[in-house]
Amino acid sequence: MQTGPVLGIESSCDETAAAVLDPDGRILAEAVLGQEREHAPYGGVVPEIAARAHLAQLPDLVRRVMALAGLGFGQLGSVAASAGCDFSFSGLKTAVAQEVARHRTGALPSAVAADICASFQRAVAEVLADRAAHAMQMMGSRASLLVVAGGVAANATIRAALATAAAGNGYRLVAPPPRLCTDNAVMVAWAGIERLRLGAVNKLDFAPRPRWPLDAPDMAFGQGG
Repeated sequence: MQTGPVLGIESSCDETAAAVLDPDGRILAEAVLGQEREHAPYGGVVPEIAARAHLAQLPDLVRRVMALAGLGFGQLGSVAASAGCDFSFSGLKTAVAQEVARHRTGALPSAVAADICASFQRAVAEVLADRAAHAMQMMGSRASLLVVAGGVAANATIRAALATAAAGNGYRLVAPPPRLCTDNAVMVAWAGIERLRLGAVNKLDFAPRPRWPLDAPDMAFGQGG
């Protein structure tokens, strides 16, 4: 098994990202491209548009981070790619949309908008804390850290709820600095490094899945060389 640098690729939502980390997790190069302009007319992320943007942006983005890292593809020890877990807030989003539609007077009054936003944030924090607590109870004493990453990790309310859930189960919450609390390839490459250390790799012929069940034993990490 090769132990050279890891190329991480993030394309699970509306950020296209690539990063190269050395085997110890040191960031050699990273880059993130957003898609706000593409999705703005629709008021949210459109999966088909996101997928097309990823296909258009990834090749040049990967070449750029490889050049910044001063590496050739043959020097990589492995490639890590993210994989859309079967976990959704679509029901909550629908409830919010229906509540907004109920006010047919044009723009929402500022007080109503603030109440809806606060309620949405509280509901998300409670659900995430509940799911995280359940996972920690399943793990028991086999682990002691709860790691949170991605865009949600930048939210102070969510961090506080997860920290409380972690403490209540004898765990400690660990989160990256805010600069890395958006969808990015550094977190993907780091996860790849940890799985590679355990010998958990996949062949390059694995099939992408728009939804990945939480109980699936295989994840989208492939070893390259």
